[in-house]
Amino acid sequence: MADRRDVNAMTDLVKAILAVVCALASGCTLMLSGSAMDGRVVDSETGAPIPGALVIVEWKGDIGGPVQSSQVCFHLEVVRTDEEGRYHVPGWHRRPAADWEGGFYGVRNVEVSRRTYKSGYMQSKYEPQNVANILMRRFDGTPEQRIDYLNHLGTPSCGRDDGSRANELSLWAAICQEARTIPVAQQPSPLFHGDSFLQDIDGRIAYIKQRLPSGQVISPGVPSAPCHTGRP
Repeated sequence: MADRRDVNAMTDLVKAILAVVCALASGCTLMLSGSAMDGRVVDSETGAPIPGALVIVEWKGDIGGPVQSSQVCFHLEVVRTDEEGRYHVPGWHRRPAADWEGGFYGVRNVEVSRRTYKSGYMQSKYEPQNVANILMRRFDGTPEQRIDYLNHLGTPSCGRDDGSRANELSLWAAICQEARTIPVAQQPSPLFHGDSFLQDIDGRIAYIKQRLPSGQVISPGVPSAPCHTGRP
């Protein structure tokens, strides 16, 4: 019995030492977190606030060793601006949700990106002296160009492992509402393998829903009816 206790004690000691070594290793992540953010979305030409804009925040980092690594997007937040164009992104923290997040090297070189969406607008740039503020301007391209712009607003697989990708559903729900007002979005297109853009949106929403953690609550703002059969 004494020998077994000694073995168990030694095992616990080794685990504790490894945990400390991991915590001290360059870039090793035992806990993932993001600080709260505040800012404004404003019209770049008039300076007026833009209410109801969606601010999309992605946390990305490198995984793998020093020889070979790749970038992943491991957390996603989507929030809406208030009547004064202000937005608030809540702080968060969590333990690694997958083996690749909690390995010896963990997630390193973390970057946070912010962009925004509003029907009829496109993002312009950050204010040079205040990156928390996001400038937007009216979109003045063709309907086809607008569809191409909307098509690239998604966040593929971001937040997949911690369930935060569900936040992307509110983005596609908003894009669906705008796309319904664009006649060409209802027509088949080679860009979407013969489907319409509205049908493509339905496919994206269905794909995300199928891969959500069991029991996860979907935002009430996400429509249950297919986008391509709905009405503006």
